[in-house]
Amino acid sequence: MDEDENRQKQTENTAPAAAERPAGAESAFDVWLHDRLHQLYDSVTQEPVPPELAKLIEEDKRRRSK
Repeated sequence: MDEDENRQKQTENTAPAAAERPAGAESAFDVWLHDRLHQLYDSVTQEPVPPELAKLIEEDKRRRSK
């Protein structure tokens, strides 16, 4: 097991439980936050990945697949 898997398991074991609320109920804040985040960042998701970042991602994929 590598370090990332160990860290993930530790996080899963120690993560606090999410606050419970009735199923299907969305607070006004949740709706506002969802809408606001989309307003701010939807255009960013349409931008191309910078070549330098794409290169780093591909190098990491190759390294992890070995």
